[in-house]
Amino acid sequence: EAETETVGALVVNPASYAAAHPAGGSLAALRGRAVAAGPGGDVPSRGTVRVRLPEADLGWLPVVAATGETMSGGASLLLPPGLAPPALLAASPTRAFVSIEDGADPAAVRAELAAIGEVSDLDGWLTADAAARSSTNDKVMVMVLGLGGLYALIGVVNSVVIGAAARRREFAEARVTGLTRGQVARSALLESFGVTVAGLALGAVAAAATYVAVLTTTAAVTGSATLDVPWSLVAGVAGLTLVVTSVTSLVTSWSATHRAPVALLAAHE
Repeated sequence: EAETETVGALVVNPASYAAAHPAGGSLAALRGRAVAAGPGGDVPSRGTVRVRLPEADLGWLPVVAATGETMSGGASLLLPPGLAPPALLAASPTRAFVSIEDGADPAAVRAELAAIGEVSDLDGWLTADAAARSSTNDKVMVMVLGLGGLYALIGVVNSVVIGAAARRREFAEARVTGLTRGQVARSALLESFGVTVAGLALGAVAAAATYVAVLTTTAAVTGSATLDVPWSLVAGVAGLTLVVTSVTSLVTSWSATHRAPVALLAAHE
């Protein structure tokens, strides 16, 4: 049974690729009409695969090497020079890793390379590459979280409205004791604010377990514990929650206290 996979392919210089990725295994056999399984997975480490490029059908090619899958992914198929059509390569992006010899001036090397193309240091390139790889996942995640957050927000608003509407007599008793309508509304606002803060704190505690798992996993796989928290999104969600619950509490408590407290208490005698 044949299976078709759409994967990314990378034309590499086998010796240079092995030098830049020393943990990836030997690519000495990658030449002629042979291919290698790249770090992105989806390609068997042995056997043959039929490769179709956007402008050429390369036919059945043997898989002679494998670099092993990596956590960050990458190209699923590695091709040797001369196998892909030159016209396709001319329209494709090119990336080169440059090592600076001891004693060389990094600024001078960077200036000379800038005449060929865009230059970036390793940390900058890794940051940009990670952002590009996670862009699609982030958009999908935001859509999913947006729908879940909307339903949760509706539930929160309903809870605040129902809770305040059921306290009409309590509000009336507070006003009879001397509190003004505004003071009753402010006390309900303070209660709502406290409950919301407590809910956000409990949510943070629940999320902390996931953060610990992420730190443990990245430390085991890469040797360095890594966690990138979207603080702007967290702050936005927390701020929106506080605003919505506060406004809902004010509107509901103000509406629940519009009747004279004596009339409301008399109705319950």
